[in-house]
Amino acid sequence: IINGTTNTIKNVIPVGSSSTPSNIVYDHKNDLLFVVNIHKQNSPSENLKPGNLLIFNASYPYNLIDNVTVGFVPTSVAVSDKSGKIYVSHYKYNHLYVIVKDGNQYRVQTNISLGDVDGSSDIAINSNNGNDVIYVANTLSDTITIIKEKSYSTSSEINYDLTYKTVGKGPEELLFDSKTNKLYIVNRISDTISIFSPERDSIVRTILVGESPIAITSNANPSRNLLYVSNSDSNSISILDTSRDIIHPVTTTNSLGRVPTGIIYNPHNEMLYISNKD
Repeated sequence: IINGTTNTIKNVIPVGSSSTPSNIVYDHKNDLLFVVNIHKQNSPSENLKPGNLLIFNASYPYNLIDNVTVGFVPTSVAVSDKSGKIYVSHYKYNHLYVIVKDGNQYRVQTNISLGDVDGSSDIAINSNNGNDVIYVANTLSDTITIIKEKSYSTSSEINYDLTYKTVGKGPEELLFDSKTNKLYIVNRISDTISIFSPERDSIVRTILVGESPIAITSNANPSRNLLYVSNSDSNSISILDTSRDIIHPVTTTNSLGRVPTGIIYNPHNEMLYISNKD
């Protein structure tokens, strides 16, 4: 836990010695942290076990609230501001788990088969028109899955419509911008950003960025329509102007570090944080 004002570490939360945390998301409405863990295999002969979703208080004392078993190799987690539902994707299992709060506990409401796809990874949520529309990047299939929720008055069962869109090669990261009502897809192998319009139900533009783009974040300042993309093989970031869907010149600095991977913007101090693999 890092203080965003002083940039100092406030606390360290253990997530289990037999697990490898793969993703984390902050729920600002309820001040919660959601962490997905992949079960750590101690040897190649050990059977793979399901992963889990840990729910923590994001404020002191940072206590564990619940531990929910999910599928094999959970990759990404996202929470809907609209419905409060938590979505977990699985890289090898190719299912999307839908998790809801039931009283004081959390439970798996359903798991959705994503069909004949490979490498399900990042998740984005579009709640602009009421019900959640979920997007999942299928890294090894060069597609995204679009999942739309349908409910029927004659049944409590929730049904989903699934469609697929071909994007660039190696889609890994997704970002839905509620201001532009567009989905931005980071294609690591083709070095591009695909822009999907829900209104037109199609990819409307493909933009070349740096080499091996791997992560994307938005500038939360409403007067600045900017997205930032980290390019791991060119040691750079690309800046996308979403008001015109054009790219600014790629920014490379000696202080950026080698192999930039994670990237996030802090609107409170207007700082951009970049993690480096090397």
